[in-house]
Parts: sequence; C-alpha cells; structure tokens
Amino acid sequence: MHPSPAMNLPQQTESTRAHILVVDHAGDCRTMLQRVLETRHHVTCVEGIHPALALLEDTVFDVVILDMVRHGADSLTLLENIRRTPKTRELPVLLVTALIDMPIVSRGLKMGANDYVTHPIDTHALLTRLDTQLTLKRLHDEREAALLKLDEAEAMRNRLFRVATHDLKNPLANIRMAEYVLREAVSDDPVAGSMMDTVTASLDSM
Repeated sequence: MHPSPAMNLPQQTESTRAHILVVDHAGDCRTMLQRVLETRHHVTCVEGIHPALALLEDTVFDVVILDMVRHGADSLTLLENIRRTPKTRELPVLLVTALIDMPIVSRGLKMGANDYVTHPIDTHALLTRLDTQLTLKRLHDEREAALLKLDEAEAMRNRLFRVATHDLKNPLANIRMAEYVLREAVSDDPVAGSMMDTVTASLDSM
C-alpha cells in the first residue's frame, strides 16, 4: 500500500457518511480497506458472494467495493446479480484488481461496474474515486427524488381537477338553467339583457 495523503481529504460529517459494502476474499485486504474507509464512512466487510447477496437484499448501501483478485468469476457473478436486481441496479460498484487481471476488469466494466483500483492500493486514489461515485450517486438520488415529487404533484393536480370538475358540474348546470329562465323573463329590458350577457359569458368561461 502506498503512503497515503488521504488525511488531506475533507472529513465526512455523520450526515454525509456513506455505507460501504466491501466484498473481499482476502482477510488482510479487507482489514486494510476497512481501516482506510471507516475514518470517513460506515463499512461492512464480508467474504464471498452469498453473504454479500444476503446483505444487499436487506440493507441499503451507497457503494460496493468488489475484490477481483482471487475469485474474479465469483465477483462477476455478484456484479451481474447487482445489475439485474431492480433494488441495486443503480448501486455504484468499484472493482479492486491486480494489473494482470485487466481483461477481467474490462469485462466487469462492460457488465456495469463504475470504476476500479489496482493492487497495491493507493489509498488516496481509492478515496478520490470513491468520493466521485458517491457524488454521482447523490446527484442521481436527488434527480430521482425530484422526479418523484413532480409525479406526486401531477397526481395531486389531476385529483384536484377531477374533484373540482365534479363539484362544479351540478351547480353550473343549475345556474345555466336559471340564466335561461331569467333571460326569458327580462327579454324586454336592455339593461337586464346586458347583465345576462355577462352572466352567460361567465358561465361559458367556467
């Protein structure tokens, strides 16, 4: 592991601390990643695909860091599962790999991984790339929340329109009938006729 200038990066507050899932088959690597990441984020470490799948089903994570060094095939299977599951489809995935495994990394990127870092891990590069993915996820989440609010506002507008239409329909029909009767009654009075024209125009507008 290279010496790290990670302390120069801004510290996270409790409200901005993300929840990171580290899936790594090597205990020493998991320990190192946890030590580096837990100064800024909440970190959960697991070994293997099945514990990871169980956690992803029940827990909300912000980023998955996925080991490709010793069990690339299993890691790709987990990545495939993440991308085909609606709940985790947009979850950022960061690969950890050795330089000699670049063909597997290329395959992982094509399958939907967002970025990667290589062994030996440069902690500054890791934290910088992690921050980039967290920023992109935050922007995506804000966009989805804004779209949801727009959908809710549109649904409310449609409900209001239906209620208003229903509630106005009968009173307007009654006023229209009264307007017809009154117009007949004041047909010889020009001033009253002009006033009835105003009533008719208002009814038409409503």
